Amino acid sequence: MPRDATPAGRCEVVLVVAGDPAEALILRVVREHGGAARAVARLDAVTAGGRVVVVVADRAGPAGVAAAVAAGASAVVAVVGPGADVAGLLGAGALAVVPAADVERELPAGLEAVSAGALYVAPDCTGTLRSALNLEAAETLTPRELETLRWVATGCTHREVAERMRVAEATVNTYLKRLRSKLNVTNKAELTRVALRLGLV
Repeated sequence: MPRDATPAGRCEVVLVVAGDPAEALILRVVREHGGAARAVARLDAVTAGGRVVVVVADRAGPAGVAAAVAAGASAVVAVVGPGADVAGLLGAGALAVVPAADVERELPAGLEAVSAGALYVAPDCTGTLRSALNLEAAETLTPRELETLRWVATGCTHREVAERMRVAEATVNTYLKRLRSKLNVTNKAELTRVALRLGLV
């Protein structure tokens, strides 16, 4: 739990000012939910030390998150736009990622989570994270799994894939089961999206 957090999850929040129109809204939301909030032009040990830092990540990116962590923030919340590098922000040290488009609803949830020492990624931000995880997981695929993925993504049935690969249909089913598990997907549409991102089709 951050040093300045109270049992109710309220904490002292510092917002890094980057000239984003959302900054006034972010400060208002924090204050409306009982937190103390102030904006600073740049972070250092005095401004960030032991406090929750909110970074508008569209401008600062993972480097801004890393800077807040290096300055001694107890937790970093990244406010992001569509298509943000959620995996990069989490890797840089963000403990919460919330969408700028829904900051009034999601920022309090993110602050509550980090105040309790938890990680929070708003539902609207999980798509890009899931994509990044799929691509990292794709590096673990065997050549035969990649070949299966390519054929399935082009619309082949399991039987057609088996014929093209000169294996039994049961083998194709095993490859698909492994693909779904490794890539954390549940259907052929999601497999096809991964294949497109990998450039297999």
